Amino acid sequence: MDIQTVTYMANDYDEAIAYFTQKWDFVLLQDEVQVEYDRRFILLAPTKQATMKLLIKQAKTPDEKALVGRQAGEDVFLFLQTNDFDAEYARLKEKGVIFLKEPEVKPYGTVTIIEDLYGNKWDFIGN
Repeated sequence: MDIQTVTYMANDYDEAIAYFTQKWDFVLLQDEVQVEYDRRFILLAPTKQATMKLLIKQAKTPDEKALVGRQAGEDVFLFLQTNDFDAEYARLKEKGVIFLKEPEVKPYGTVTIIEDLYGNKWDFIGN
């Protein structure tokens, strides 16, 4: 088995799509209206070949809205890995991505924490 998709709560579909595609260079894999469910089905991923995908869900209820930006509470929500940390770090920094700390070299690679547009924290790890 493999985890294929993770739901990502957003305030707005288009805002989330723009952020991830323009700032992080994610790929929009699917964007279709599902009238029967009163929603859009939006899948984003770091690359077309990525195994893990983000399913963007626009928060509608008060409970869903409370999760936006707090999907893992105060902890890191997701881990983003790269094979070229220095190049990716420089590219993301140039695009205005928010880093919460300076990169640190650990036994498993270089790591820092990214804050996304809603405040979720992501570990950014690479070699």
